[in-house]
Amino acid sequence: MISKRATSALALAAGAALVLSSCSSSGTDDSSGGETGGSTDALKIATLLPHTGSLGFLMPPVQAGIAQAIEDINGAGGVLGQPVEIVKDANEGDGSDITVVEKGADEVIASGASFVLGAMSSSRTMHVVDKITDEGVLMGSPSNTATQLSGVSPNYFRTAPPDSVQGSALANQILADGKSSIAYLTFNDDYGTGLRDTIQSVTEAGGATTVYGGMGD
Repeated sequence: MISKRATSALALAAGAALVLSSCSSSGTDDSSGGETGGSTDALKIATLLPHTGSLGFLMPPVQAGIAQAIEDINGAGGVLGQPVEIVKDANEGDGSDITVVEKGADEVIASGASFVLGAMSSSRTMHVVDKITDEGVLMGSPSNTATQLSGVSPNYFRTAPPDSVQGSALANQILADGKSSIAYLTFNDDYGTGLRDTIQSVTEAGGATTVYGGMGD
């Protein structure tokens, strides 16, 4: 069987490829009879992903997904007739040293990229999303789920559903399975507590009881 870690890595790799592919749609030039428009510049992309820290083990398949997406996009003619290129591969690190993602944000802005793929962690994205998007740079994550990121900036998007959607689905499944006493073991971060809080709210509203690890414990 495929391990949970391997499944997560494959999902993130697919998400990264999907985010990049969403940047590859071409426009048309109405003044030239509908022919594809052209550009003199390559689409410059930077990444802000965890080369170190607790999520670093996910990087090999994510990097493979990015490389495959760029190969496919460029093989199909690129964006507006020009290639896609990675101009900076910055590190988001993890929550143990927030200066790493701050440095990474400065690096992707300085690179002149039009689009930043990342960050992988919701908490790191929340720490730098304003800095990056306020510069007019589009930012997209394949894995952010924090509800607080919904609508945070018109220059930010994600391909993963927020905790409010995932949590509600899980909670309703728990209730449908007839479970009425629920204990929680979560990471003490935005992802772990955000998902837990949604599940707890929905299950308690449905008549279940939290016996361990709930909000405020």
